[in-house]
Amino acid sequence: LVEIELKDEHLKGGDDGKSCCAVCKDEFSIGDSVAELECKHYYHYDCIVPWLQIRNTCPVCRFEV
Repeated sequence: LVEIELKDEHLKGGDDGKSCCAVCKDEFSIGDSVAELECKHYYHYDCIVPWLQIRNTCPVCRFEV
């Protein structure tokens, strides 16, 4: 799992679930540490790591990671 700094281009393209973290429900801010899963959903890095230690799926689409 790669930790990246959220940039403006990551959030472009409408509101398709990319404006907030589905784990904590907080809005993303430019500069946040996030992880992008293979299914292209973004999460705060500190939220998705514990989630993936318990489950091996994306919280939004259930894509197996």
